[in-house]
Amino acid sequence: MQNSVKEKGLFTVFLTIIFMIGIFTFTACDIDDNLTEDFADTDTYEAQLDAAVILIDAGNYQTAKDIIDDLLLIKPGNEYLLELRASCYVGIAGIDSLSALEKIDNVDVAGDVDTSDIISTILGDANGEITAASVADKLTNLDNALTDLESISNPTDDQLSQIALFSAYRIIANITEQFISVTGTDPVDLTDPNLLDTGWSDGQIDTIPAATITEMASDFNNMLNIPSTNPLSDPFNELKDSMTYPISDAELTQWLKDLD
Repeated sequence: MQNSVKEKGLFTVFLTIIFMIGIFTFTACDIDDNLTEDFADTDTYEAQLDAAVILIDAGNYQTAKDIIDDLLLIKPGNEYLLELRASCYVGIAGIDSLSALEKIDNVDVAGDVDTSDIISTILGDANGEITAASVADKLTNLDNALTDLESISNPTDDQLSQIALFSAYRIIANITEQFISVTGTDPVDLTDPNLLDTGWSDGQIDTIPAATITEMASDFNNMLNIPSTNPLSDPFNELKDSMTYPISDAELTQWLKDLD
């Protein structure tokens, strides 16, 4: 890999987010074992919620989401249902958290990091490729997932960790979308070890749409908002201390330019 300042910077962005994903995957919320806490009044609710959770565990995210959509019509804003539906959206997006975590677990921090292999596992298809249409679809589902989670008025520590994890995914998806826009490459082979050799100039960073920069800044702040009660919070607090937190759009843009 070439070693220009900007290429190193883009690599640093991906690498930082990858290890954040590894940590947040350990802390992301699990399915609640108490399936009937809010729905103990009728067997119908219990059966539907139980069925939705089983479908999520089986990877049938669309059918599970359809059931949860119906339950939310009856219990609008129920936080547990929103949490479940957010997981469905990410599953529908085809984002493979478990496989990515396995690869991250095998990374030797002191050695070579195959960033492209991990990114392709998170976003790519069976061949490790992604098209502009596919990344747009993933962003739509991630938007929906984060909208559900961020509508929870008093999120638990687990829900904050889930928000952080999905925000990390959305940053990677946004960077990939901008890569496609800048290079005109479609589809992108995410397994290409030279993918990150394409550096971005300051001028190209300035072409990133303002709305995307705003979303990425919000997502970075979400990632750094790991609860202090989490035993893994120290490295993120250190990163937070090295930045102006919460980071603004202008500060994020300059941070991207200054990375080396």
